[in-house]
Amino acid sequence: FNPLVWHAAYPDSDGVMQAQLIGSGTPTFNVDAGLLLPDYQGVYVAISEDTPPWHGARWSGGVAYGTDGSGDPLDPLPSLYGAPSYTNSLTYSSDLTNAAWVKSGTGTAALDAAGLTGAPNTATTITDSDSGGETKFQNSLSPITANTNTHTVRFFLLKDSNTTRFPELGIYINTACRAFIHFNTQTGAITEVASRCAGTFSYEANVLHGAFGGAGGWEVLIQITNANYTSFVPSIEPAGGSVAGTISSTVTGSCVVGNVEAHFNKTIAQVRGSSPILTAASTVTTTAITDVHDSGNWVDTSGGLYCEVTLQVAQNILSTFLDVSGSTFRLNDGTNTATAAWVTNTAYQLGIAWDASAGTMAINVDGTWSSNATYDGTLLAGALDIFRSPAG
Repeated sequence: FNPLVWHAAYPDSDGVMQAQLIGSGTPTFNVDAGLLLPDYQGVYVAISEDTPPWHGARWSGGVAYGTDGSGDPLDPLPSLYGAPSYTNSLTYSSDLTNAAWVKSGTGTAALDAAGLTGAPNTATTITDSDSGGETKFQNSLSPITANTNTHTVRFFLLKDSNTTRFPELGIYINTACRAFIHFNTQTGAITEVASRCAGTFSYEANVLHGAFGGAGGWEVLIQITNANYTSFVPSIEPAGGSVAGTISSTVTGSCVVGNVEAHFNKTIAQVRGSSPILTAASTVTTTAITDVHDSGNWVDTSGGLYCEVTLQVAQNILSTFLDVSGSTFRLNDGTNTATAAWVTNTAYQLGIAWDASAGTMAINVDGTWSSNATYDGTLLAGALDIFRSPAG
């Protein structure tokens, strides 16, 4: 492989990120208009339709740079984002003033806060001002199919320093099956409140340093495995208690909600870190985010490739020949496979090499080569697809 033949996802001499710096043909992208990706400071930026989905770039005048303001390279360099299709099944996901969100109690909701991108009046402040009762906001998706599938709800909350109240986040599956947590919006700590359910229940929180226009926020995920119930009601209470883990209806307070998502048949690992999906009157299903290059940049006879990747879920990396399955990187020519270990959400320096005359191929992870596998002489048929989804 000659790096002068094909070089992609790298800044040019002016620091501008190039989806293909050197190579034949013009790459194409399958990207929804408005795809939200963090810039180099973690601030969400809306990507234009079918343009390179840069993750971690410095944006100036609508141009993605791989350098800081003084011309030094960003560390890490921006990367191309790829993802399978997702569906947010909740409507009015960032507007909790809408009637889709049923309120109990005498609290209030106001669409008056800066949202995930920092745009004004795109996030909702929900308030419980009644010391005599609780205020919950719930968006019912009932009925759902009675099965034992796993579903995930994701909450985007503003990071703040308030520890006098703990928002209560959860999912009602049935009166006998509900899963709730208290969340510390200052530290990200989670305390389980209630899990009265035959299904399994898990949760996690991840800091978003630049969300809400740079103010910082949290991605909080709750996963539950259904137990053949037909109800599914995501719920949020701005002030669930003053002591984490202890429910109290007398506590008052507020929190800012940037977005809420319901992902059916998805685990936390499959949702974590994906682009936020905002909805209005209808649910939203995103397209699979892919990047397609000309196969003329590729030679089956012999060569090699180096790339840097971070995957949060097992999926294809390059076309059909380099992917992750289970906990394993796989280099597959359609007949034979070379493998190496993989761990989710870890940055890897990844290399592959193939040689038809020797009849061998191998995969290198962070400087360590796998054993040689037999190579049948053909890696690629058709275009070189980056982050093609497992479903094709």
